[in-house]
Amino acid sequence: MTSQRYFLFILAAIAFPLVIVPFAVQDEIFAFIHWIEGFMREMPVLGAVVFFLVSAASVLVAFFSAAVIVPSAVLVWGSLGAFLLLYAGWITGGVLTYGIGRLFGKSAVRRFVRQERLARYEDAVSHRMPFWAVALLVVSVPAEIPGYLLGILRYPFWKFLLALSLAELPFALVSVYASGELLQGRYFGFFVTVALLGLAAWFASQSFARRAKRKRQESL
Repeated sequence: MTSQRYFLFILAAIAFPLVIVPFAVQDEIFAFIHWIEGFMREMPVLGAVVFFLVSAASVLVAFFSAAVIVPSAVLVWGSLGAFLLLYAGWITGGVLTYGIGRLFGKSAVRRFVRQERLARYEDAVSHRMPFWAVALLVVSVPAEIPGYLLGILRYPFWKFLLALSLAELPFALVSVYASGELLQGRYFGFFVTVALLGLAAWFASQSFARRAKRKRQESL
């Protein structure tokens, strides 16, 4: 999966055609949303399990996202239910990545993430990272990276879990809120919400990049 910033970009990519394309294409997009909704309503328990698992898998595996089914989840379980399932899935996925990294090491992690992707961030991460830096890491890099790396480094689990929970919370809230705006046809509110959180994530990314650069310079 990409970082949660890209999760929001996927939602934006779904919404953008609804603003500029003919109504016939808009109908196709909403038909897909309602088709997923129908499956979830017909088998609500299985639908909830699938949505939760997809959300968790989106943290475990690169280029995988639950963004396309969040609007359907909002229709079926409401904003609160969709938020709880999405957030719980993301946290569970993050905990699993940490566990895989800690228990099985790099050899197992390579099955999920290419070595060069891990190497890109290894120099900027250590088991003594302050809590705020871990929170920046979670927001700034692809979502499958922090748990694997910090697990390999045996970073304290409870500090990682708290940083993960705090970092993912606004993304889950905004993803569900933005999906509701999309479903109501309030595209301006949708894009403003996504843009504001995307901007905040960009600032976090820049802050982490500066910290990583400073750390590399100090090690020379």
